[in-house]
Amino acid sequence: MTRIMTITSGLPGVGKTQLVINIALEQVRCGHQVGVFYARESATPIENLLQVQQPVNMLRRVDDLRERGLLRSGYQGVDIISCGTPLREWPLIEAEHRVLCLKEMDLQDGGYDDFLIDTSGMDARTLLACCKASGVVVLVITPEPQSRAEAFALIRVLHLNGFAGLFRLIVNKVAYPIDAESLYDELVRQVSTRLGLDVPLLGVLPQDESLQRAQRIHQAFTSVFPESAAARGIIEVAEALDRIPVQLFTGPRTLPALWHALIDIIQLPVSLGGDALLDDGIETTQELEPLSEEPLHKQDNETGLLYYEGDLASLASVCLLYTSDAADDLLQV
Repeated sequence: MTRIMTITSGLPGVGKTQLVINIALEQVRCGHQVGVFYARESATPIENLLQVQQPVNMLRRVDDLRERGLLRSGYQGVDIISCGTPLREWPLIEAEHRVLCLKEMDLQDGGYDDFLIDTSGMDARTLLACCKASGVVVLVITPEPQSRAEAFALIRVLHLNGFAGLFRLIVNKVAYPIDAESLYDELVRQVSTRLGLDVPLLGVLPQDESLQRAQRIHQAFTSVFPESAAARGIIEVAEALDRIPVQLFTGPRTLPALWHALIDIIQLPVSLGGDALLDDGIETTQELEPLSEEPLHKQDNETGLLYYEGDLASLASVCLLYTSDAADDLLQV
């Protein structure tokens, strides 16, 4: 069985890619076979961030018309996979070509123990699909007020659209531990009060100059600065993930199942609350999964916690409005 986890935030610049790589490395150090999937359209793809092994084109002939731009590379025991065709376009690929592409992304010798998805650079629909197909969604927040608001928005949308897995939280880039405690308490209080959900804390990573120093030499900070405060934080996160019982991981449990689930989920309508649906130019062909008829918490004079306007191309364009005074605390600096 492969434990599939998505690292996300709904907001760029919170450190998702760094966290994915360093968590994956710590899992490798613990004896796990680990794979990472990322979107090559990201502003800082992994092969630009790290000195990875030379990416290998898995479709061998340059003139092969079936070429979909699949890359597989490695970094200190982590298998890194990407595809030149964005995930949201996978349903549009001819079936024969898609089968070949998916087959090349599968591991032949028993599969991964852990498979991490980095959502950096993904559009809203693809990001949500990766989350829904994962057993665990790890949300990353920082002290920026917008980061917490976007994290809440993402939790809300996933909840509306039938996400059945677990949420976990990482507080990143904090100056003092007490700041992390305050950020976590405020967000968890809102999620619990308004959605009836639990979001346990995986760990806290401080602001640490070792990250910038490692980035300048294109290496992972846990590899070149293993005694740093940030590296200790990664160890705590990896240990906390390992403590999650395998039986609690829902959804796909193999890579082939993951790819096919993503293709199906990407084509589903995305509810934004009330009668609003995500309008991003994708023609949906399947019915939305039925939601519970009984809301967990009654909210007067509301059709939903989130109010969206305009054509959403990413979750960064989501506007979060609260109706209670308590929400002002969440949005304060």
